[in-house]
This record gives sequence, structure tokens and C-alpha cells, in this order.
Amino acid sequence: MDKYFAAGTMADIAGGLKTAITLDGVATRRAKIYEIIMSHVSAPADVTLKHTLQRYSAPGTNTAVTPSKLDKASPAALCVCGKTNTVEPTYTAGAVVMEVGINQRATFRWVAAPGAEIILPATANDGVGEGSVDVAGAATPNVESLFYWEE
Repeated sequence: MDKYFAAGTMADIAGGLKTAITLDGVATRRAKIYEIIMSHVSAPADVTLKHTLQRYSAPGTNTAVTPSKLDKASPAALCVCGKTNTVEPTYTAGAVVMEVGINQRATFRWVAAPGAEIILPATANDGVGEGSVDVAGAATPNVESLFYWEE
């Protein structure tokens, strides 16, 4: 399987869930996310942010991100990525895959144990999004999230 990487950002996440990055599935493959990195790229503050990775049935409106190949010989990625959502994805209720609170001064890295990757269905536009919310409502942090996957 070929491996890819994409990063997404969302500025000023105050005021509710804001999605930093989305990864849309495709009808011909089941992509597997094997690593996620979440960080904050604004002035450090002692603020906790809740990061949520959740499945969706429609990707919303965002800026397209061209996935990078980890092996130069790989073909172009089939999955579609987006960042800086202006309209949030249609998240599926009860389909939270991961949720973690992170201090704005910290970085969080998740690496799947072999066989425990987050698998997208072989369905177009059905994917996952990583979004954050400022728990305290006391800051306007900028969030950056990175997905590594294989397809």
C-alpha cells in the first residue's frame, strides 16, 4: 500500500468546534490512517483545547490540500483532503473515533498499533475530520493537524 501525508490548519478556533483537516474516502479503496499529529501554531498560552476526530457523511466546504507522497514512486493519492473549513462537515452522531484534551503549549502524536488503524469506508465523500474547540473560551489559538495514511 502507498503512504501519504497532509496537513491542515484552522485559525482562531474560539466559539465552537472548528475543523482543521478532513480526509474523504473513495469508492475504490479503504484508506487507513496510521498516524495523527495535533499541535498549536499561535502564541503559547495555558489554555486547554479539546481535539476530536469524528466520522462524517459529507465533507463540508474547505480548501483543498494536495497530499504528499511519502514514496516518490507512488501514484497520486486517491483520497481527498481539505483544510480551513468554512462550512463544517456533516458529522455522524456517536461516531467519535478519538477525543483528547491538549494544553496549547503541547503537541500530541497518535500512532496506531499494527492492525488498529482508523479505517475509512470505501465510500466517496465519507471520511473523518479533526476539529478542536477552546474549552475555556479564553483564547483564539490556531490549530494544525496532520494525517498520515495508506491506501
